[in-house]
Amino acid sequence: MVRPRGFTLIELLIVLTIVGLVAGLVGGITVDRVEKARVRAEAGSVERLLRGLAFEAFARGRPVRVRADGARLTWSVPGQPDRHRDLEHWFFAPPQDVEIDTSGIARPDALVVVQGREQRRIALNDWLAEAR
Repeated sequence: MVRPRGFTLIELLIVLTIVGLVAGLVGGITVDRVEKARVRAEAGSVERLLRGLAFEAFARGRPVRVRADGARLTWSVPGQPDRHRDLEHWFFAPPQDVEIDTSGIARPDALVVVQGREQRRIALNDWLAEAR
């Protein structure tokens, strides 16, 4: 008796079940890592922005005012329109105001941000130590 070529329906269902389980396990881990990478990227972006504002205050000799309120970071330079950046992963609570003087020094020297369930402190004058 010659057996027909191919797979039985049960064999196909078993293989599809195994592939589905593996995809479910790997997919969850991958999504979590992608989300963590986005949070780190946003953190780096905000820190670069704040350093750039400190440098702009120093280079142009104009103070910069920064307001961190909720998921929005707003900054103003005299003689220029206000600008802002909306954040996806960070939240500033309570609202905080920072004044960056013409020497590039921020007062207060830190912002407190909520990221998920954690609070994080962003040091604003770290660039001074790196410049030495």
